[in-house]
Amino acid sequence: MLAQTTAGVEEEVFGDVASSNRDMEPDTGTATAPRREGMSRKRGFLLLRFGLIIATSYLLLAEYGLGSVPLAVGVLVVAVVASNVALHWVPEYRFRSAAFTGALIVVDTIGVTAALLYTGKAGAEFFFVYFFVLFLAAIGESLPLIALGAVVVAVGYLVAMSNGDLTSVLHSSQLVRVPFLLMAASFYGYLVNRLRAESRRRAMTEQTAGRLETARQQLADKAARLEETSARLREEVRERKDAEKGLEHANRELRELSARKSDFISAVSHELRTPLTSIRNAADLLRTGRLGELSPSQLRFVDMASRNTRRLSEIIDDLLDISRIEAGRQAFRFAEVDAGELVQTVCENFVGRIDSEAPDLVVDRADELPTVWIDPQRIEQVVTNLISNAFKFTPARGRVTVSVRPDGDGVEIRVSDNGIGIPPEEQERIFHRFYQVEDPLTRHCKGTGLGLSIVQRLLAAHGVTISVDSAPGSGSSFYFTLPKATPESAESCQFEQSFLKYRSQAHFFSLLVIHPVPATGGESEEERAEALELLRRRVRELLPRSSDEITKQEGAHRLIVALVGTLKDGAQVVRRKLQTALEEDRDNGARVSGVVLDGASFPEDGSSGAELLHRIDQTA
Repeated sequence: MLAQTTAGVEEEVFGDVASSNRDMEPDTGTATAPRREGMSRKRGFLLLRFGLIIATSYLLLAEYGLGSVPLAVGVLVVAVVASNVALHWVPEYRFRSAAFTGALIVVDTIGVTAALLYTGKAGAEFFFVYFFVLFLAAIGESLPLIALGAVVVAVGYLVAMSNGDLTSVLHSSQLVRVPFLLMAASFYGYLVNRLRAESRRRAMTEQTAGRLETARQQLADKAARLEETSARLREEVRERKDAEKGLEHANRELRELSARKSDFISAVSHELRTPLTSIRNAADLLRTGRLGELSPSQLRFVDMASRNTRRLSEIIDDLLDISRIEAGRQAFRFAEVDAGELVQTVCENFVGRIDSEAPDLVVDRADELPTVWIDPQRIEQVVTNLISNAFKFTPARGRVTVSVRPDGDGVEIRVSDNGIGIPPEEQERIFHRFYQVEDPLTRHCKGTGLGLSIVQRLLAAHGVTISVDSAPGSGSSFYFTLPKATPESAESCQFEQSFLKYRSQAHFFSLLVIHPVPATGGESEEERAEALELLRRRVRELLPRSSDEITKQEGAHRLIVALVGTLKDGAQVVRRKLQTALEEDRDNGARVSGVVLDGASFPEDGSSGAELLHRIDQTA
């Protein structure tokens, strides 16, 4: 019976401590949990107090004998039992109060001590053991160990009092002191442990409250910063939208102005060409003498008129060329060409126009050269402009060399001279329209400043970049590499035509490259072409604007999407949407999906289609 009572009390005590620990856990939303916890504390307290009352009463009755119990002792026992019964109606929350339970402990301790003193039969040694057990209960951490310690102390006390006669102790009334000390130790140990649990709970509650307050303050600070950032981002988005609207408006105006300028140049050039042709024909007719012999002075002036009309005609041709190229109306007819033969023909045509004071023209041509994919008429114009430019800035008895050499997967053409050279700070600007180097040595060299600009744009249409090496007094060398004739180079040249068209439509645009990803590998060429076409149709459905264009390159097995009038940020938005949609297609078992590479924008990332595609390939 005593073991069962101790086990029940232990369950109540440790259930109470566990419930105290559960106070620190998040609320599970169960409304009856606090009531069950309060009832557990109350039951544990009353159960142990009732056990202490029984043990004390039994000890008093054993000391006096059942028939000689004083009336005051009996009344005290009945009153204490009645008080324990009355405590059942005390609200549960009272047992959470340290003041309430502390008062009961003080009253009970005084009552037990007074009862022991009243009997007069408990010696000083028993009081020493009694208070030692209370001390043990006060410092103990485990209720079972406290109870065990109380039993050991009590048994030791009885053995000490028996003077070696253990048989007499077993039949002595002092044996009842063992359960008394056990219950006293359990009662006070339970109360001390509960007070410690309450103290720990309050400390943890305060600590958690402090942490929660700190976390709340941090969250409030972060929320304030996020709100500030959000407001700033909203303002930036608004400003960016306003800027984009302004750019779109400016772009429309620039396109209109560019179109008007091109139309004006074209109209004026055509209007000037007819009278200039008549003047030149008339001057040539006068030079022949059919209309009568001319004096030397008259012939000199006729020659001057003829030269200047020819120069005006060349200027008009340059203006028409640059106008057509910038408007995207320049026609190109690509073919497989022998670059060596082309350069040789250009140089031979030049020899007949060179006077005795002009620099020497030397051709350095390799024996074996691959064929190239170019527009021969436009490349002849490029080489002619470069040779003319070299002659213009090379003094008499100088030398102009045109070399044609294989270079990797193409053919390099280089026009070099030993003339006055170009300062480093001028080398990037010489390809600008109407730009001429301001140098005393070049003031006698007349020109429009359009020749190199036309050269650069014609080569860009081939996907080719022109470079220059020069230094003042050491001559200049202009060189470029024409692509070898392959299906890929043909596709690249075709794309460059599209690139010029995009440039004529808008002053900025972006490119995206998309590679198809078939559902199965190892497809044939026909299946690859079919997959590319399926992907093109799907991308066409996904593109937000009908003005966006798609170029299909079967040799490179990819699509090039041109987002005309779209800046880099907008291109990234389109890229993410395309990639998300294509990934969903792949997850849904589509026959073909695609991978969208990072885009590139004109003019931010390059000035030609080849440069933009190279930029995309580098970031892939």
